[in-house]
Amino acid sequence: MPDEIGALFHEAQAPPMSVDPQVVLAGGRRRRHRRRLAAVAGTTAAVLAVGIGGWAALSNQAADERTLPAATSSPSLSGPVTEIRLGAIPQTGRTEPLVAVVTVDDTQQRLGFTLQTEQGAVLASREVAQPREEQALWVTLLPGVTVATLPATATSALPLWVSGPATAQGSASGQSPDGRVLVAWWTAGSAAAPFTGIMWTDGETAYTALGQPLDSVVQDDVVFFVGGNEGYVGYLMPPDGSEQLGSGGARAAGDMQPGHFPAVWIDGAAGSSGTYATFLPPAKDVELVTTGDARVRDLTVHDFGDIVGVLVLADVEGSRESVTEVRFTDTELGPTGGPAPAD
Repeated sequence: MPDEIGALFHEAQAPPMSVDPQVVLAGGRRRRHRRRLAAVAGTTAAVLAVGIGGWAALSNQAADERTLPAATSSPSLSGPVTEIRLGAIPQTGRTEPLVAVVTVDDTQQRLGFTLQTEQGAVLASREVAQPREEQALWVTLLPGVTVATLPATATSALPLWVSGPATAQGSASGQSPDGRVLVAWWTAGSAAAPFTGIMWTDGETAYTALGQPLDSVVQDDVVFFVGGNEGYVGYLMPPDGSEQLGSGGARAAGDMQPGHFPAVWIDGAAGSSGTYATFLPPAKDVELVTTGDARVRDLTVHDFGDIVGVLVLADVEGSRESVTEVRFTDTELGPTGGPAPAD
């Protein structure tokens, strides 16, 4: 039943609307952010995001295997086929290397996703409607194994699960003949958790899976972003020389203990310094408290004007653990602060 609902969701056409949904959502986000940032609660977890993809996790029953030639396209689709070689993924119950196969059928405007062994034994297969060019789409073929398509302009992407860190045990990427960026993620620690979304960037701006831009700042080729219903702060790194697609990290205000503020950390090249990023309510006079010989070499506050909060970026000489507290003046509540542990 969930698979059927997910398929209908992909293919449903939105009715005409006379009310601008962005205006409605923006007002709701402002009210929610003010309540969340006044008293956020929870524990560290992956950031949630709303996307056009859906999770289609299969049951724990044995997958239906059909012996087909390697890189076989989806049975009802016709079009270019792209392979993403994943290697062995133990939680699938298979010891041999696996391959994700993506079929692009422009005639039927559909995509086919197949997870199979190198010998062609199909473990899972699914077909969905193609997304728009600016949108990402994902399909979870087996618990913990998700395959996604991203816009051709995507340079980095961040996978998001319901629980557990927003990191993958492994990933592999490729590119379809029509320019789509293809990526597969797998995870062991949160294998049973549904995949919930993707954040991606073109190197200049971060976007949701629906292609909606997020408030972003580029610093040293890293895209920092804030926003969303969960009040999150995150970053997307450019790919290194061995990668086709870069990765990133994020933390949500809703996942923090009361009085704490969401923050992320990126190690510097030397290993004894880094960039600290946090999301605060509308603030001025921001100060980071550090321990020992650590010090803040530079600190900037970015106010985007359309969200209830600011992005703070600090160049820190010291380790992630050396930043213990953030202090600032809330433009409505006055002087305040609290712990801001960074992931």
